[in-house]
Amino acid sequence: MIDLPIHPPSSAKPPQKPAALTGEQEEKYDLVLTAMRQLNTLPMSENDNTPAGISGVEERFLTRECMLRYLRATRWNTVTTIERLQKTLIWRRTIGLNEGGKLMSGDYIAPEQLTGKQLLCGFDNLARPLWYMKPDRQNTEESTRQTDHAFFMLELAKICAPRGVETVSLLINYAKKAKGPSLATSKGVLYALADHYPETLGTAFVINLPAVVTWMFKIISPLLDPVTREKLSFSNDVSHVVDKSQLEDSFGGNVDLSVYDHDKYWSQLMDFVDERKKKMSDKWIELGGGIGVSEWDIKSFDGEWGVKEVQGQ
Repeated sequence: MIDLPIHPPSSAKPPQKPAALTGEQEEKYDLVLTAMRQLNTLPMSENDNTPAGISGVEERFLTRECMLRYLRATRWNTVTTIERLQKTLIWRRTIGLNEGGKLMSGDYIAPEQLTGKQLLCGFDNLARPLWYMKPDRQNTEESTRQTDHAFFMLELAKICAPRGVETVSLLINYAKKAKGPSLATSKGVLYALADHYPETLGTAFVINLPAVVTWMFKIISPLLDPVTREKLSFSNDVSHVVDKSQLEDSFGGNVDLSVYDHDKYWSQLMDFVDERKKKMSDKWIELGGGIGVSEWDIKSFDGEWGVKEVQGQ
């Protein structure tokens, strides 16, 4: 049975505070920061051009580290960075990651989670949350809510990540001849990850690929940017990057995730996430709020290392 939370292994490498920016990099960051702070309204969604003001949720999203991730992804092109950040904010409104949006709580997603087809459980050796996808547990027809499920779990993983950890590890097991999503859906999710979650996917391990899914990956792979493509691995044993005490047995670890109790798991996860979200929000307000607050400072309740906050039972 799955119990949450599970703490990072003692062998995990503690995250280090980011190195100082060069003078030129700091100038470019300041340009982006100023542009974001001057942003008064954006369209309600990708399908509705009605202007709407920037919410507190969106201000909290625009952390210093968030803007730096976009700057690095655009090779420090400030114009492109500003454009991409605005597009991401509109996209987040569209899928429901805005104030009062459908993805701000687990109620909308819960029907997708009933069989445990996606799980957050454990951390790798860099303290990155482990995000499992289990296509053999598919319980719904392909829909927008299915793809929203992935984005929702990624958002939770980012909240669960200890202080200083900005990436997650994805593990997909196509066991029991599981049916994968359509090519169009797979491309859409991968493009969204590349466009709206730069430098968020640390690694992606995929095992037990059926022939049809292998074919799909071959088609998609050339369409991915090189950085994303390099993060994909098809190794069946990933115990070299995840301590066995944290890793599911199908990937070479000692953790049995075969039994899923939805009520227990979901309530534990939601309670844990809600507690961290409140602490992060309270800390953001204490630090003065607004755009450009550091994620390192927002998660300062984790201390110099996040083990205490994510202590297991």
